[in-house]
Amino acid sequence: MKKITFLLLCSTAFIACTRNTDGNDKNKIVLAENIQSITSLVPDSAWDENAWNALYKYDQVKLFNTIVKGVTTGKLKAYSDISEPKTELTTEEFSRIIVAWDSTARTEDPNKPGTFIIAPIKMELTGDDIVQLRFNEKIEMDTVSYTLHRTASSVAFISYMRSDAGEIVGLKHLFDVKLDNAQAAERKH
Repeated sequence: MKKITFLLLCSTAFIACTRNTDGNDKNKIVLAENIQSITSLVPDSAWDENAWNALYKYDQVKLFNTIVKGVTTGKLKAYSDISEPKTELTTEEFSRIIVAWDSTARTEDPNKPGTFIIAPIKMELTGDDIVQLRFNEKIEMDTVSYTLHRTASSVAFISYMRSDAGEIVGLKHLFDVKLDNAQAAERKH
């Protein structure tokens, strides 16, 4: 009976020592903070498409639509890459990034040959247009279970930059989104 009581007392003491009682997890140590991980959403030309699809399993359209919905409903905040420090985009400004109109396009009037009229073109950004995601992350290790915990505080959306002829000339930063866990940490302070 004394052994059972002793084991019960030791296990209770162990649970009490490892329990998160004040909101801070004392068993986690920070291994890396403010690091950037880059996730490519399109295969390099050297990749076989079947091998790429077998290795990388994510739904970039769903990911993009979920983040866009979070920003347009005001649950997440989007930021520009134009200035430093980054400026918060209003919902209107963000919507203009997602859906833009090119009013410089002209076409010939079918009713009056030889007469050109302005024909605005609607350009809508979709999940398929996103070629890369850049996450700002914090990596912690739980010293009790020896598991790694990665927490992303923001994500940057990157697409191709194209020339007037439509050729890919580089990458273009579209916007950053601060994720809710980062906003919750800001509210605590």
